[in-house]
Amino acid sequence: MAESSNIVTVQCNDEASASTVSSEIAALSGGGTQIVERENLDGTSVSWIVVAMTTVQTLPKILDSVSKLVETLKVRSIEIDGHVLKNPTPADIRTLRKEIRDHPAE
Repeated sequence: MAESSNIVTVQCNDEASASTVSSEIAALSGGGTQIVERENLDGTSVSWIVVAMTTVQTLPKILDSVSKLVETLKVRSIEIDGHVLKNPTPADIRTLRKEIRDHPAE
């Protein structure tokens, strides 16, 4: 049976934060991540978006790690399986983790 996976998207306010989040997620998931720069119409950077594919088993570790990172980094939003947190706090991420655990995607 194929293992279920999740797409994790983390939007950061600066490139340094995105790089840190990307490295942490890649280390925990054992997979790759992609950083995409989103620009304004005038070409200035708006945000950096980290996208990663994770397994159900690694998702709790990733959420724990990201909850620690949001205390010091500029994380604008996190999206996992349609659950979106804007300007997340560690408590928000713990709530999201519980919600995903209690109501896994079918």
